[in-house]
This record gives sequence, C-alpha cells and structure tokens, in this order.
Amino acid sequence: IGFMLVFFIFLKYKFIKDMSKFYYSILFVMFLSINGTTQNTWDLIYTDMQTSCATSSCHSNAAASSLDLEGNGATAQQDVYNNLVGTIPTNSFASGLGYKRVYPGDPYKSSLFRKVCDDLDDFVQLDPAEGGIMPPAGGLEAKQKELIRQWILFGAPATGTVVDTAIISDYYNGNGVDGVPNPINAPDEGDGYQIKLGPFFMEPLDEVEYFLKYKIENADTIEIHKVDVDLGQLYSHHFITYRFRNQGESGQSAGVPNNYNEGLRLDNAHNDVTFVTANQESSTIDLPDGTSFRWLPQTVLDLNTHYINYDQNKVLKAENYINIYTQESGNAVQLMETDLYVNPSIAIPATGQDIQFTANIVGTSADKAYYWMITSHTH
Repeated sequence: IGFMLVFFIFLKYKFIKDMSKFYYSILFVMFLSINGTTQNTWDLIYTDMQTSCATSSCHSNAAASSLDLEGNGATAQQDVYNNLVGTIPTNSFASGLGYKRVYPGDPYKSSLFRKVCDDLDDFVQLDPAEGGIMPPAGGLEAKQKELIRQWILFGAPATGTVVDTAIISDYYNGNGVDGVPNPINAPDEGDGYQIKLGPFFMEPLDEVEYFLKYKIENADTIEIHKVDVDLGQLYSHHFITYRFRNQGESGQSAGVPNNYNEGLRLDNAHNDVTFVTANQESSTIDLPDGTSFRWLPQTVLDLNTHYINYDQNKVLKAENYINIYTQESGNAVQLMETDLYVNPSIAIPATGQDIQFTANIVGTSADKAYYWMITSHTH
C-alpha cells in the first residue's frame, strides 16, 4: 500500500437563471500499489515486430509499405519507435478519426493495436476502410498482442517496464479471472459513445488505483444527460470521472492536462480537475429531464479506477466501461455541475457502533442549495 487519502466529493447543481446550487457527496479512501519487473517492454515489442512484421514483403525498411518497422543501422529501434509513437497514420480513414499509429495512453485510438487486435477484444471493430488485420496470416499470439496494448495503455515509453510479462502469460494460460465478464452495450449511434479503461492485470490479493487522462476531442460544446458505468460485480472498488478545468475556468489554462503524463498513472490531479460522477458499484447517473452536464470544446477527462484482486490464486483482468450519453448543446434548461470538498477530520472508530457527525457542506454562499442526490462511500 502506497498511501491513503480521505476526502469528500459534492455535486453542485446550478440553475442557469437563479444560479442556485446543489451538491453531491461521497467519502472514500484511496490505496495505491504497484509491482515492478526488470524487462524493457519496448525492447520486447520491437523484437516481436522483427519476427512477425518487418519481413521483406511487409514492413522492412526496403519494402514498399509506408510504415518501416525494421529501422536501419545503429538507430534501427529508435527509428521504429519514432515511426510509431504519436505519428499520424497514412490511412486517411484512421487519421480522419484522430487516430495515431500509437496513441500514448489509448490503445483503441492506436492503429497499431487496432490492426493486430483481431479477436483479442470485441471492443475493437476494425472498419474495412482501416485496411486488413495484421499480420495478414496471423503470427502474433494473444500474449504478444496484449503486450502491445499494455505498452500503449501505460503511455508507450521508449524505456522501462510497464507490465510484468509473467502476469500476462499467467492470465492467458488459463489462470485468470475477468473483472467485467459481460460489459454493457455501447450507446446507439448518435446517442453517445463508450469509453473503455484497461484492461490492466493484477496479481492475486493485489490492490491498485490508477488515473488516466482521456481526451474527448469534441470540437463543439456538448451536453451530457446520462453517464452509465460498468464496474463488474466483485473486484472494482470505485470508479470516478473527473474533468480537467477548461480555459477560463477558475483561472486555469487549456494546457493544464499537459502537466500530467499520458497513460495509466498513480499520481492524481485533484488541484486541476472538477468532479463529474463517482460510482462504488455499476450504476447509472441519469440526470433529471431538462438538465445536463456541459462540456466545453476539447474537454479532457481524468478517469480514476480502483481495483482489488480478492482472489488468492488468479490474475485479475481489471477494466471499466463508461457510456456517455450526449445531446445537442442548448437543449438543457438547467445545468448540472459538480465540485469537490475536502474534510479529513471525520473519524469512524472500529467499534461496530453507528457514528453521527454534523458538517456544513454548502459553504458560505448566499445562493440557494438544491440537493438532487447525496451518497457516501467509506472504508
């Protein structure tokens, strides 16, 4: 366990006309842990590419393909890294959707993973316009594909170890359990979209909490009237959606998210974010009719997942699914907002007795406060 943090979260409900406010509260504790190994993940992926991808007829430096996965000379491996990470695909369909060959932190916007994924994950549905599956005749095992996904999910670093290959092997050799065995369906086309966080893999009896910066990449202001989160049934402790402050909000600049690394990370960003929703179990936040959250252009979320592997023997495949239901901007008569209040002084003794306490959670504002939902989460 790395450290423990306790705080309150409140949902603030603002009417457009009278600026009244409404708060949503949650109390929870975060525990962090991480495992380390010594293998360089990018080295392993580059080696796999030389066997399965960088052939004379496909992606060698002499082949006709526009993507060189072999490199040349003493800088061959660095050349391939530069050809992949953060670069725009030559495929116009993929580039039009904002994909990168490797999109650090998001394997599902990474053409490399999408092309090799095949039947590893139903979340990836390769469009015919993206081209065919690679390698064309197979050649990559599930464990190799997963290694690529994990590398991208943890930010696609050129050095360092982001995942223990033994854990991946253990899971794919049959000693694994799924945190979300039956994911929720995505919203219908035009009604919204689905975000997937993960998977990441955990040893038996392990516990970890990650944050992931996720770019919505919305060109216009959008309204959110429902958020549906799937945490599975047994292993996920909580899932929280934060939103980085947009330009002009509380003096924050649009560049704030750039201060935080791409990919799954252990450090949080509570000074630079506002609160959206929190879930301690799979549930739906369905806002009242005529209300919505409002997200300004180029909104960036900070997704917070906390998992505990209660199994004593099996590797846990941990993931979350988030459905965001949207409507055209301007449809909401009232805007829902969220905020975070910290109160570290609440003590709950392990006596088995009910504890009652009183606290002012509204603040000193003279505005009226309307409470739509209040919940709590304790350890």
